[in-house]
Amino acid sequence: VFTPDTWPSWAEDSMWAPELHNVNGRYIVYFTARGSNGQLSCGAALAQSSDPFGPFLDIGKPLVEAAESIGGAIDPHYFKDPLTGKDYLLWKEDKPLTFQPSLIYIRELSPSGIFFKGNPVILLSSNFENILEERLVAEAPWLMFSQGYYYLFYSSAWTTEAKYHIRVAVSKKVTGPFERGHMPVITTDWGRYKKGLNCSFVGPGHGSVVELAGDWWLIYHAWLYGSLNAAPGRVMMMDKVRWKNGWPVVGVPSDSPQMVPYVTNNAV
Repeated sequence: VFTPDTWPSWAEDSMWAPELHNVNGRYIVYFTARGSNGQLSCGAALAQSSDPFGPFLDIGKPLVEAAESIGGAIDPHYFKDPLTGKDYLLWKEDKPLTFQPSLIYIRELSPSGIFFKGNPVILLSSNFENILEERLVAEAPWLMFSQGYYYLFYSSAWTTEAKYHIRVAVSKKVTGPFERGHMPVITTDWGRYKKGLNCSFVGPGHGSVVELAGDWWLIYHAWLYGSLNAAPGRVMMMDKVRWKNGWPVVGVPSDSPQMVPYVTNNAV
């Protein structure tokens, strides 16, 4: 996306969690980067042509900053509401002084995708009621809509541990309130892991959900078993989302042959 000549002037390093979206006819990359002030912020870069491969130019300043946060503003996610056609950006930050270790925000965007309308709204916050499951972490948001409900996928626990996993919350309004599900969407295969058996992949998280021909597919990353927080690093995975009692679920990362989506030019 960026060359040495087009690297954002405000960004120093720690660039991660990019998302590429077609926002009302123009491709935009939303990303996280650390600024010269040491703070993580969310940025945006605009494609200079109709080609999703760019070239891209940064908008010249962070799109979202979080001055009161220790971790900064991270994990930006774009969502277009199919009911209203409105554009939104979601992201994660923290407010430790108010004992809110993780907050997922949503804020309406202008049709340009690089300016905001209105004020941010908190969709989800971590709390001590579910500390064993979420470990005070709610990050990497991804929003989907189906049959009258909004599904907020998010990741919990620490990304460098086997307990990292994806959860979901549901609401009838895009701005909430959201009700948490009681079971993870996907988690480590604890049945094998706790017995010391090779479960192939651990710590699945930071998922994106893609709809093809009416089916949902979860794209996420995970560590190789035995190589947690070590080389060769996290690998990209994909599994089909199934439904159980109205909730989307995958279960555990698949490590055997699976059906894959059939993609055509008109599959979406």
